[in-house]
Amino acid sequence: YTGLVFVDSDHGLVTWQTTGAYAPSPPEYAVTSDGAVNWEIRQLPPPADALDLFDASPYCEPFQPHMLSSQSIRLLVGCFDVYDPPQEFRSYLYSSEDGGSTWIITHLPEEVLASQAALFFFDKDNALLLGRDIYRSVDGGQTWEYVKSVTWDAQFTFVDPQTGWAVARADDQTALVKTSSGGDSWIEIKPVIAP
Repeated sequence: YTGLVFVDSDHGLVTWQTTGAYAPSPPEYAVTSDGAVNWEIRQLPPPADALDLFDASPYCEPFQPHMLSSQSIRLLVGCFDVYDPPQEFRSYLYSSEDGGSTWIITHLPEEVLASQAALFFFDKDNALLLGRDIYRSVDGGQTWEYVKSVTWDAQFTFVDPQTGWAVARADDQTALVKTSSGGDSWIEIKPVIAP
């Protein structure tokens, strides 16, 4: 599984990765409207400018689902080769305002590997896409502005578009860092454990 999100006690969405290369079907996800008692499996459509994408790419998988409401859904889709790390990949943002009946599909910046990126939507317009390259969107993910590159991998959490923390790792070093500028700058926090 690559993601699980609930917007309320009834409505949720789960994404998963196929078990092997050359899967015979498009990327799938499932939705529930009864608190996870029943799930409906759905397939994602290919981008209009690459209708053969799911057949041409060994892997095409959904990642990082977000629900702004039961009808407003965002998720990443990454298509990549069999190498680890991938040598060829394409990443997309899928956005729906009708519960997944129709999708707006947007290319993400070339450097973004959807399987490794962290996606945060704070509302319908404001979003961050985080990895070693950090991007911001103020138009619902239709365009992405480059913010900064970092030299570490991290697990991120944000409370609003400006304020976030990360457990940053580089080589054998680990640090807790914070931003108050949407990822433009980071400061290290030196936590003190009470005796």
